[in-house]
Amino acid sequence: MTLTPPGSNAQPAKTTTTSDNGGADSAKVRPVELVAALARVSSTTPERIVTRYRQRALCYRELSDVVNQLITVTRSQQMDDGAAVVAAIFARLPELATESDHEIVASVVSGALGRVWADFADVTGMSDSSAIGEKRDSDPMDEGDIGAPFAV
Repeated sequence: MTLTPPGSNAQPAKTTTTSDNGGADSAKVRPVELVAALARVSSTTPERIVTRYRQRALCYRELSDVVNQLITVTRSQQMDDGAAVVAAIFARLPELATESDHEIVASVVSGALGRVWADFADVTGMSDSSAIGEKRDSDPMDEGDIGAPFAV
């Protein structure tokens, strides 16, 4: 199972294939998994901020490093790869685990997941932002010290 933004089972990415009869190329949609999207953004913009909580900012390089350490464990337990991403957020933002307001915790985590999809769309040049998330012109996390929910 692939962890994706609300309302969708997988994020579309267009690939081009050639038909067997040598005909014209056709666009085909295939799912992009969260970890693959995270890896792509991390390799392109490793210092880009994925989320903030209190005074701590979490960049893609940090998140990706921890996900890579945790993914074999989560997979060995038959857990979704998204579990490694969520666990990595808590590992890098340990104060989040002691936050008493569940809405803030949910906001930080869902905001980070939404940010991955939005930044994936940004770095891959996806023009259909409604399918993957909204492109960002600036860092929306600058407005506060917690990760705001990101609409996808």
